[in-house]
Amino acid sequence: MKNTSLKRASKVVNVLAKQGLGYFIQEFGLKWHLPFHKRIKPYKKAESIPIRLRKSMEELGGAYVKLGQLLSLRPDLVPQEYCNEFSKLLDRMPSFSYEKAKNIIEKETGKPLNSMFKQFDKKPIGSASIAQVHKAVLKNGQKVVVKIQRPNVKQQFESDIEIMYYLAHKVDKYFRKTTVSPAEIVQEFESYTKDELNFLIEADSIEEFYEVFKSLKKVTVPKIHTQYTTSKLIIMDYIHGTKLAEIKDKLSLKIRKELIQAIADAMFKQVLDKGVFHADLHPGNILILPGRKIAMLDFGIIGRLDKQLKEYTIDMLVALVNRNSKEVTRLLLKIGMPTDQTNIERFELDVDDIIRHWHPAGNVKATQILHRLFNTCIKNHIRMPADLILLAKAMVTSEGTCVELDRDFNFVEYAKPKIAAYLKKQNKPSKLIKRFLSASIETGEALSEIPEKTLDLLEKFQREPLRLDINDTDISHLGRSIGFGSNKLAYSILAAALLLSGSMLIDIEPRLFGYSIFSIFALSFAIMLLLILTGSVIKEKFMPYGLTRRKE
Repeated sequence: MKNTSLKRASKVVNVLAKQGLGYFIQEFGLKWHLPFHKRIKPYKKAESIPIRLRKSMEELGGAYVKLGQLLSLRPDLVPQEYCNEFSKLLDRMPSFSYEKAKNIIEKETGKPLNSMFKQFDKKPIGSASIAQVHKAVLKNGQKVVVKIQRPNVKQQFESDIEIMYYLAHKVDKYFRKTTVSPAEIVQEFESYTKDELNFLIEADSIEEFYEVFKSLKKVTVPKIHTQYTTSKLIIMDYIHGTKLAEIKDKLSLKIRKELIQAIADAMFKQVLDKGVFHADLHPGNILILPGRKIAMLDFGIIGRLDKQLKEYTIDMLVALVNRNSKEVTRLLLKIGMPTDQTNIERFELDVDDIIRHWHPAGNVKATQILHRLFNTCIKNHIRMPADLILLAKAMVTSEGTCVELDRDFNFVEYAKPKIAAYLKKQNKPSKLIKRFLSASIETGEALSEIPEKTLDLLEKFQREPLRLDINDTDISHLGRSIGFGSNKLAYSILAAALLLSGSMLIDIEPRLFGYSIFSIFALSFAIMLLLILTGSVIKEKFMPYGLTRRKE
């Protein structure tokens, strides 16, 4: 470790000692970082360890505040009481000078400042550990905000992450029996930091959200000016409004209900339509605009669900609304990764206990139950995808914001029509047929390869030292038997899929003799395949394949 990093590491240990965490410094072998004359204060229980750690992060600032903010969203990495405490961290830093801001803008764009802006406010409207923000007016009169990365912040973060790795490896052996180690937490933070320090990634995310919310009249996102955006600079439209956190107690119930609808619609639009979502939609990240519209701010942490994970999430919400503990357990085990320490029976009992003692009309909200289920996975050593944990936290935060506006807000009742509409949309004939054909083609291709792969395997046995007394005719009969068998299996799967599709499509227009044309087609084709299959079985019974005697 470099001398500068060693000095920074000593500062970190000194701050921990100052906050009364000396016992852990001594226990983890970090005492030598303290000055010889400095005594370790005894640990007092007046303040909990999470509070002391939060205060230490606030004093260290920069990367340590960012680490705490990330951990506040990740109960899969740290216990819930630490998440709750770290959520109180505020990312504030002294601003850097206008001259430095001007130099960064001109270096990044290759243009003089006055050639881009009609007006540029020298005093920033916000300053944090990674960037500060200035108001400005473009030459065309458009009001914008300019987000400028702090000078040398990348090097500072890299240095702090090096120290975090050093400290994590020092204490890692004390956490071997836990699901996640400190080194893994630092690794996760390093990956997150790389994305946040590249403003092009944040700009792409904002543009993606801008497209998502185009169709919603009550939700907006600032538009990015891509021609000026770089890895260290973002210029976006200025949105004039008031933070919800500042005025929520002054609003009438009618206005609050309208805002709740906008916030909840935004959450479901993100998850159901695109599978990309704002991970921290609290009142401080929501602007209230004229016309009771909302604008979303701060896209530093977002989550993404791939197609399969999104489908599992919808299935989970359906099972949760129906209080189906068996289905919830099945989905959690399918999504998650059980380890050697996982006791499946214990886990099933834990899930059943959570679902059985929860009632949608009670004080415990649906999103909190989802959060508890994921915590149960962690307790039972089942690793869940990070983005799904982020989604649970995002939904808890969004619902909490809605409940702050109206205590009677019911997530389950609001979610039911949204999920029903999504499922109805997914079951449109065109989508069903497309999914059915795709599955049928994949199954058919896999089955058709069985005879060929079997023959290849047998030929390999013939070429290599392992000798088999099998003649060409034997192989031919065997291959043909396997081929007929796989064809029958394919017919069976196809017929079953058609029967299922026919029953699902029975109420869909257009109709013939009172029944859906799609349903009639699917069921007719299924009956035809079943007749072919039955005929094949009867034929094989009287003349089985591959059993005719070979002439000597």
